[in-house]
Amino acid sequence: MGEVFAALDLEREQHVALKVFRKTAMAHDVARERLLREGRAAARVAHPRVVRVHEVGSGELAYLTM
Repeated sequence: MGEVFAALDLEREQHVALKVFRKTAMAHDVARERLLREGRAAARVAHPRVVRVHEVGSGELAYLTM
């Protein structure tokens, strides 16, 4: 569905995981909207055993910053 990269969030000055979704996975508007909706829902979860989603975005590529 995508790839995950180690990255540095310059605004937060911390290391993050950046998940970038393949264009083929986001080819349909329904799939892109579902990803964004699920990402926004995951961003509201705050629990020590759940990865925190900092940012959800889409443009040319859809991505999650965790």
